[in-house]
Amino acid sequence: MNYKLPPYTPFYKEWPLTLLKQVLPHRFILRKTSLNFIFKDGTSLLLNFPDTDPSNVLQRILSFTKSEIFLSLNTRILSIIKNPQIIEKTKLFKKWQNHEISNFAYLMNLNLLAGRSYCDITQYPVFPWIMSIYSMNELPVQVLSPEKVYRDLCKSMGGLGDLERIRTFRERFEHTDPFDPVPNYHFGSHYSSPAIIMQYLIRLAPYNNGHKELQGGKFDLADRLFFSLQESYKGATEEISDVRELTPEFYYCPEFLINFEKLDFGIQQTGNRVNNVRLPIWSDRPTDNTNPYNFIKMHREFLEEEYVSENLNNWIDLIFGFKQKGKEAEKSLNTFFYLTYEDAFDLEKIEKESFRISYESQIIHFGQTPRQIFTKPHPMRLSYNELSREGRLITDPEYQGKNYKYYLEDKKKHQQKNNDNPKEDDEIVFVKFVTENRVAILRENFKVSFFGWSDSPFWINNKLTPFKLTPEEEETTVFDQREFPGSGPFLVNKIKAVFLNKGKILIVGGYFDGCLKVFHVDYEEELPQKYYYHNETITVMESDEKERFLMTGSKSGECICWHIGSNYYLTKKFAFYDHEGEVLSVHISSEMKVIMTGGIDQKIFVYNYMTGQILKSIMHPDQEPIHNLIIASSPLPVIVFFSEVDQMLYSYSVNGQLLEKAKEEATSLKNFTICKNIYCLDFLVKLVFMLIFDILYEDLYHE
Repeated sequence: MNYKLPPYTPFYKEWPLTLLKQVLPHRFILRKTSLNFIFKDGTSLLLNFPDTDPSNVLQRILSFTKSEIFLSLNTRILSIIKNPQIIEKTKLFKKWQNHEISNFAYLMNLNLLAGRSYCDITQYPVFPWIMSIYSMNELPVQVLSPEKVYRDLCKSMGGLGDLERIRTFRERFEHTDPFDPVPNYHFGSHYSSPAIIMQYLIRLAPYNNGHKELQGGKFDLADRLFFSLQESYKGATEEISDVRELTPEFYYCPEFLINFEKLDFGIQQTGNRVNNVRLPIWSDRPTDNTNPYNFIKMHREFLEEEYVSENLNNWIDLIFGFKQKGKEAEKSLNTFFYLTYEDAFDLEKIEKESFRISYESQIIHFGQTPRQIFTKPHPMRLSYNELSREGRLITDPEYQGKNYKYYLEDKKKHQQKNNDNPKEDDEIVFVKFVTENRVAILRENFKVSFFGWSDSPFWINNKLTPFKLTPEEEETTVFDQREFPGSGPFLVNKIKAVFLNKGKILIVGGYFDGCLKVFHVDYEEELPQKYYYHNETITVMESDEKERFLMTGSKSGECICWHIGSNYYLTKKFAFYDHEGEVLSVHISSEMKVIMTGGIDQKIFVYNYMTGQILKSIMHPDQEPIHNLIIASSPLPVIVFFSEVDQMLYSYSVNGQLLEKAKEEATSLKNFTICKNIYCLDFLVKLVFMLIFDILYEDLYHE
């Protein structure tokens, strides 16, 4: 034969160090040879270094970085810090205990610190079963006590079920063979393994292909597939060979329950064809085999419920804590085959290759116990009653709303007074709380005013009012007079503005020439920074909560994402040209790491704000303009938008499935905002209000 091997070409790929957020140690087949790189755009990269110490690789990487990058990463290079120190440094536990982050977010972080990763099917993130009743027609929490509805989180999955099952596990552990060096264990299977993960996610690629690889190129028998939540829970609490837990997808991803690809999973012995996963009847709409979107929404809400919050620490003790191994694990019926544990076995000491390959195969396919994070009992979360005593109803520090209903006395008289003294160029165009007790107001004539906000009740005209707004002594002069003395707002089509840095920075758009201006409010003589990247008038703008990015949209359909740098200089990061007409709304979500735009062309576009990649496009179902939009992350990731033409609110899944629509009474919703309640779940606040302002009254009336 004249066949020649093709020349070897090394494979190269680059990842910008500026996007690096965290570096975590990771085990690969129980060897501490891997690093998990987590990037700011939400992606991660798992690399194994079998022939070198990964800490040397890490130091080598850091040697190429600039000093400021190194300093910004220093506290997040977690491969050289112990887990308890990490949790203390990041204040992770305190945030969870005080309900600043959700149960879901806390468990995801613990999985990350324990070496679990979406990139490693052998160490996939693990989540608990929380419900124990799946057969009722009615919602169980409405008719039964929490103890009967929720799974006992103090017990492992093997500790649930009847006494005969528990006795079997205990007898297995107590049986000692003096000639067998294998340590005693309760369970011959694990709560998380590649087979379990690929069975749960069999309706999604690439897991469906992975499942077929494990089964010799075809799907397993239909009766052994994941076809019913009730049957899966029954198996995990009744079978001797099944103690599986859940994956994160059960709390945020409805799509894994639906057979979108119309895969042929076969027919069961009962004659039923396996298709979509059968869900509890109480999750809504039994006529269409229940609603997976509604089930995931409800399941996530149950995860954040008070009973689960008060008992979740017990499950953490079993999976990540002091009951994971040792005497406490033995007492808690929570020990597994020794090859699942970190540091229980040194593969490098096995000289015979065939034996080593055999052990590696067992480790890969059997499952691996997470790295132990806690060696003491995990403290409980604060109860909702304790939070209520503090007067906390909302946990979101970024929430801008004020929950007051104000009775406006002599309203007609006040309106008549304003009509008698019209000040067209004095109209308020933008209001924002720049701190907890300070409000910034921009007027049509470019004048910025600051007002002190007080939540303390006070008396005015013999009426008790819940708040007071008092003007500060000094007001900034008209901004455009710095550049064009005597010129007024005729240079502007319609003002669009954003306040940054507690009101010290004002960014203004709306000029006919497409100019974007950045004013330093405290320096009256300083000329603004000007940016002429838009060809036509800027029609919308918004910044993210952390003031790192600014998004602007124009009348021509062009959208620009700006990076906000030092001294608030703007750098053009991405430009998007997907809209065919005026952009009517933009939104930046730091939590979801996306930018959304909506336009007069009836389209919504969703982009990754770190890479600029387009993720999704959605068309208004009735081809109407998109006047407002927002994205929420929990209890279900959804996109909500509104059109003033049909006055309808629409809710779509992030993958483009229409979920709900509702008629709005208001012809215009000026703004949306998402905030989190004490359950750390998102809810939508619709701002339909009128602001009437009068300097003489020194009050802001809110209706």
